[in-house]
Amino acid sequence: MCGRFALFTPMKELAAVAAAEPLSELTPFAPSWNVCPQQHVPVATEVGVDGEQNVQRHFRLMQWGFRPSWAKPSNREPINARRETVHDKPMFRRAAEQRRGVVPADGWYEWMTTPQGKTPWFHKSETESPLFMAALWEGWSKNGDHLESCVLLTQEANLDCREVHDRMPVLLTSE
Repeated sequence: MCGRFALFTPMKELAAVAAAEPLSELTPFAPSWNVCPQQHVPVATEVGVDGEQNVQRHFRLMQWGFRPSWAKPSNREPINARRETVHDKPMFRRAAEQRRGVVPADGWYEWMTTPQGKTPWFHKSETESPLFMAALWEGWSKNGDHLESCVLLTQEANLDCREVHDRMPVLLTSE
């Protein structure tokens, strides 16, 4: 799973690596070592604000915590979805077909239970370069309120991460 991550690489640098338009200078995103659920995070997508397909890849902010278009607001909006089952789950099926995105990160945290309590482990690239995590997103509107939200895709952990947790984010290459 991925319940917290860090993102401190400047947006212009991330946009260059991802071949995407950066966030607008007016869009408030503060770099953080502790990005947590319900915060707004940058998501790269090739779908326009009004659903138009194949627009130039660009970043925009979305709430990390998935709210499907048909759902009521909740404090239990999922932050992770299993890659293996998103096409089977009604909550994620449409987004998996039409609204895929990429969330940049400099690393993510997993907590290991030890006799002293839970200890955070920070997973990052061996080269210190940014990571790109697969995501799904959806737009939600009700009574004039509009929200775009996202969920990170997870997969079975690789050998490097398995000792800490059995799941990890789906990591993509910069292409």
